[in-house]
Amino acid sequence: MLTQEIMSTHIHTIAAEDTLMDAATKMREADVGCLVATDDGEIAGIITDRDLVVRCLSEGHDFKRCLVSKHMSIPVISVPPSKDMLETAHMMMERDIRRIPVIEKGKTVGLVSLSDIAQAMDTAVQQMDNAVHDLLMGMGASRA
Repeated sequence: MLTQEIMSTHIHTIAAEDTLMDAATKMREADVGCLVATDDGEIAGIITDRDLVVRCLSEGHDFKRCLVSKHMSIPVISVPPSKDMLETAHMMMERDIRRIPVIEKGKTVGLVSLSDIAQAMDTAVQQMDNAVHDLLMGMGASRA
């Protein structure tokens, strides 16, 4: 299965020079846990809800004045849409990444999260269980 088959294509962005308060508001309104930070239309980083807490609030910073660019995750690790989903999962595991942008021809076309991968794997296992069940039932059919 390819990464493009499981990625979310609805990407939420924020300018790297916006404040973390802006980021938190956007995340709440969109009900998402991360935003792709951009600078002049180019991907500059990823800001997550965890970044807001761990890199800003826990340090006593003022989230109304802190800029996304100061707390976002960089460099951005990305994958192409044609990458095998299991290879993407392995890369995410090795680098301890929970969400990864999908880039094609320099443009962000999607985002994959660990939950996207888990859901795809669960579906694949269920399909395999059904196929094995059908195979075994077929093998037990009477031969007349």
